[in-house]
Amino acid sequence: MKGILQKNIPRGYVICLGIVTLFIFSAYYSYAMFTVKHEEKETIRIISGNLHSRLVNENAVATTYAQKYLASSKMKFTINPNEEKTVVLKIENINSRDAKYNLFYDASRSENFKIGYLESTKVIPNKEGFVIKQGENQEFYIRMHNLGTDKVTVTFNSEVGLADKPLDFPQGKEVLSPYEIVDKEAVTTLLAKANTTSNYYEGKTGELYPIELSSTKQENTREYRYIGENPNNYMKIQEDLYRIVGIFEVKDEYGALEKRIKVVKETPIKSSSYQLGEDINYQNSQVNEVMNEYYGTLNDEYKALLTNVEWYLGDLKDLDFKNLYQTERSNSKDKKDLVTYLAPLYASDYQYSYALGFNDACFNSNQNCRGSYLDKMMDQTTSWFLSYNSNEISKVTTALIDGTISFDSPLQVERQVYPSFYLNTNVKLTGDGTIDNPYQVTLE
Repeated sequence: MKGILQKNIPRGYVICLGIVTLFIFSAYYSYAMFTVKHEEKETIRIISGNLHSRLVNENAVATTYAQKYLASSKMKFTINPNEEKTVVLKIENINSRDAKYNLFYDASRSENFKIGYLESTKVIPNKEGFVIKQGENQEFYIRMHNLGTDKVTVTFNSEVGLADKPLDFPQGKEVLSPYEIVDKEAVTTLLAKANTTSNYYEGKTGELYPIELSSTKQENTREYRYIGENPNNYMKIQEDLYRIVGIFEVKDEYGALEKRIKVVKETPIKSSSYQLGEDINYQNSQVNEVMNEYYGTLNDEYKALLTNVEWYLGDLKDLDFKNLYQTERSNSKDKKDLVTYLAPLYASDYQYSYALGFNDACFNSNQNCRGSYLDKMMDQTTSWFLSYNSNEISKVTTALIDGTISFDSPLQVERQVYPSFYLNTNVKLTGDGTIDNPYQVTLE
């Protein structure tokens, strides 16, 4: 070591080495101070690079990357007069670390414009922002309703900052609040005719009744159903005649819980076995295929009247009618709820077309369900319901000619397929529901 130090080293070399060393240390400390300084100012530059906020329109039918992913993190929508639109915006954290985000919007002003996030949104998009972990995302279900006469343009944007630092909310921008869902015109039209003074148990027929049945395990739920032999629940869509089953709180494809009108076609669309193979999952069933084929034959004006909603696929272990409704709405581990436009009626829809007092026997035995409008509608036919039997995998619920609700083989027999669906909430009804003047359905 001493020998090395004693060797003659050119002075210029030493000077150059010292300059290079000084430059390296200066650059390092300068970069570190720059990073800390900018982190404290909450800008988006950090040691690992730029933080990005990618806003994704989950509703987009995109043919190019740019149509779905916008580099500027902006997303613009135009809402026409009387139009209601629900969109799903997803913020993705594509950074190499956790980050804090916000979501805000601005809209061309209109006194009659509603906007907000639906309750299915799991993270509240408040002014303080929210943290998204590295590689994860958050979805926001947003509904907009233009009740005015002019178009409204809404632009969404998102900013990003460090997960452990405050994130300023930009001035002049709007924060989303919960969307208030109110009953729409068609629902209120029918509710105005509902019998809320007489007791459902009295069994008066031909009316729309609110039902809360602790005796049949339908508790803490307010539904309205038509009961009896011939209620005024006729509805016509183009050339097709339907019967209104009732009004139910049902979630749509975005998770929005809203009162919706359920109808069933008065005539079957096809006779079919329930399933061609061993799997009786409704999603894979022959009946579901028949429903989808029928939906494909409808014109655009017809389809606009239908809503994509959640249907329950709970399995029935037996035909215990006091638990029928509740069991249908439960889910086994491998049977999840279905989101679709058309499906068969529930067995409980058939059962509840009777009333305690009108036909008590139907609530105690599957052998005595006779005389309701659904029984008369399906007279001389057998038809499939939506539920299946988990004890006997080869069994699915059906209505027989004699009014009996029973289990049948999905492979060996053909039954009639009656499509039912929930109406778009933005429809209007004219008429009085009688056979001579059925409700006519149009979009608002």
